[in-house]
This record gives sequence, C-alpha cells and structure tokens, in this order.
Amino acid sequence: MTDITYRAGFAGILGWTNVGKSTLVNLLTGMKIAITADCPQTTRHRLVGIVQGDDYQIAFTDTPGIHNPRNELSRHMIKTTWGTMVQMDLILWMVFPDRPVVKQLQIFQSHLEQPGVPLVIAINKIDTVSKESLIPLIDEFYKAINPVAIVPISARTGLNTDRLLDVIVENLPVSEPIFPIDQVTDQPERVIASEYIREQVIAHTFQELPHVVAVDIELFRYNDRGTLEIIATIYVEKQSQKGIIIGAGGEMIKKIGSVSRQMISTFLDCRVDLRLWIKVNPGWRSDPDRMRRLGFQI
Repeated sequence: MTDITYRAGFAGILGWTNVGKSTLVNLLTGMKIAITADCPQTTRHRLVGIVQGDDYQIAFTDTPGIHNPRNELSRHMIKTTWGTMVQMDLILWMVFPDRPVVKQLQIFQSHLEQPGVPLVIAINKIDTVSKESLIPLIDEFYKAINPVAIVPISARTGLNTDRLLDVIVENLPVSEPIFPIDQVTDQPERVIASEYIREQVIAHTFQELPHVVAVDIELFRYNDRGTLEIIATIYVEKQSQKGIIIGAGGEMIKKIGSVSRQMISTFLDCRVDLRLWIKVNPGWRSDPDRMRRLGFQI
C-alpha cells in the first residue's frame, strides 16, 4: 500500500541553452551527473539525476537546451527535449534573471501549458543581479503564464535551492519510489565516462571545439585486478581539429586523459586505465547513420 506521505515523480528541466540546468542537477544530486561548460549546447542527451529525501524521490530529467538548430545533431537535441516534456509529472522551467519575459517565452509557452502538469519557474543566476530587479520580473512571469510557484535561485552557489526542492516535492504525486533509494542516475557508467572525456576536451581546448566532438567508448571492462579498462575514441570533423586535441608534443591529449581518468576514478571509486584515440569523421553531425553509430537515438 502506498504511503500517503511519500511523494515521487519525474521533474523535467526545461530552458534555453546555458541557463544552468546541468549545474542544478549536479548540485541537487551532490554528484557530477551532467557535464557543464561555459558554452552553449553542452548537454546532448536526456539524463536523470535522482534526489532522495526521507519522504520523497525526485527524478530530475535534464534535457538539451533550446537553441536554433543548424544540423541534424541540433535538431535531434531539440526533439529530445520536447519529447521528454510530455512524460513528466512536473515541469521545472529555468529562466534568466536579466532577459525580458516575452523573449524568454518564445517557443516555450505551448510546451509549458500542459493540463494537469504543474509548472514551477526557477529564476536562475540571481547572484548576478540586484534583488530589486527580480520583483518586476516575477510579476511579469505570473501575468504571462500560470506557474504554481516562482523561485529565484542560484544553481552555482545553492542559494534558495532548498526552497525550490520544497516546492517541487509539494507538487509531485503521492507515489512509491521510482528508483532504488541508493541510485543517483539512470545513466550507464560507460555513458558517464564518455561525457567526462567530452567535457575535458571542451575545457582544455578553450571552446575551440565544443560542438564538433563526440566520444565513443570502444572498451569498458573490469579486469581480474579490479581495474576498469577503458578505450575511447574522440571524433572530430577536420584534421586541424585533431591537431588541436593532440597539442604540441601530445601534451593536450595527455592533460585531457589525465583529468578524465581522475574524474572517472572518483565517480566509480576504482582504479582506471584510460586510453584515448582521436579520429576524423567529416560531417558526422549531419549524418543520422553515423550519429546512430555514435550512440544517438535518432
């Protein structure tokens, strides 16, 4: 019999690209589930970060940020986002604190107004603006759309995120837990490993290659000594991009491998043997067949 005091459900996080969705998921779960970077369109896949409490379980569903699509990959990312929203128990729409409401609502409004699905608005990055500027913004959002609550937060510092959790829990259905109580994500270990590697490519190439990189895990196994052996191929679209990742004397790829290895080892709590390869795959972002071979559900 369901405990009438326990609530659980899926909270879909929606927003423009670079609004801080992945940062919020990592903060609330207490683990690096989603990769982050100071460039748009970092998140490419739907992923779930699970937040547990004594009387609740929230499955936060992070989605690719909305942007203007320029290739098959971009179109796939946006399709993933809209498709995810129709399966949610609650929609958490993250918005900027310094952009007009009418511009932030563009293309979103029809997806936010789903009958029977509570809408919570989180105004993120409030540590970058004055408190006084938030009052008229909140009023405008209430007039433009019908959320159950608007909560100003900072996903970077954690400011007011406890209040956000309370509001979300209050609006989730009474339910048994959806996932085991010790689970923090629905992502397989090898997917998280590939995303850690992609994040480090972006970080170490100083945003020169944020969108052309894909990572394919070709080997992921624990040997008889308990060491996790990983062979991963980093795909780019041009020979010059391959050179950037390799770096002078191979120094760049060594740095990417070293940090990635440490991150994977910390997350999985094991010794990791990581080997990286780089291959040129021209135009892969515009080819559905090659995207499928790289793990995208096209």
